[in-house]
Amino acid sequence: MIGKWFRGKELSTAIGYIMTMPEIASAANSFVTPTIYDNFNGLTYPLFFSVFLCFLSFICGVVLSILDKKNDMR
Repeated sequence: MIGKWFRGKELSTAIGYIMTMPEIASAANSFVTPTIYDNFNGLTYPLFFSVFLCFLSFICGVVLSILDKKNDMR
């Protein structure tokens, strides 16, 4: 999808962002999950938080696919 939407220098920047975001998310997870665990004294809430983020990511992927499909029809 990125190759269709961006060209030239913009493609390099977009790929850079794509490669950076998982690293930032991993670092944020290293700080957020222990905080949630300490506040609620258990793994239940950190697990629900992780499931919520996975579900949100899935919904964003579905929306992106729908938008990309509509753009191809034009």
